Amino acid sequence: MTTTRKKTVRHNFTILCDQVILDKADRPSIIGAIRNLVFDVLPGDVPRLAILVSFTASPGQKYFVAIEDPRRKELVRFDDQDVLSPSAHADGRATHMIFETYFVANVQNARFETEGIHHVVVRVGGRTIRREPFGVSLRRSRRTKE
Repeated sequence: MTTTRKKTVRHNFTILCDQVILDKADRPSIIGAIRNLVFDVLPGDVPRLAILVSFTASPGQKYFVAIEDPRRKELVRFDDQDVLSPSAHADGRATHMIFETYFVANVQNARFETEGIHHVVVRVGGRTIRREPFGVSLRRSRRTKE
């Protein structure tokens, strides 16, 4: 009889910031954490935006990260990638284990066209494991009455 283990996936955190630096041991340093984006006019451009996502998953599972607007339209999508096991387990004996994965992406000249709650979306193995919200708004002094 063959037993199969369910592939466990757990989201640890998602951070938007100005920059992420990984040291030689792959430990992240975060510069300029961002919770919301505030613009004078829309569409608004962010010259540099970094995304750091941490999750645990089994090696070989596919994942991708995207930024969606309030209508769930993808503004940016990072191609499917495989969860990789550390090189110490590359012999295949550790396929039942789960590993922490850091995903780091740098977006140049990100454009946001609408106000509202946007999301960083993390999908692993075909299912959404996290929709991390962040706001996009106009400065109050610049808003026009409708």
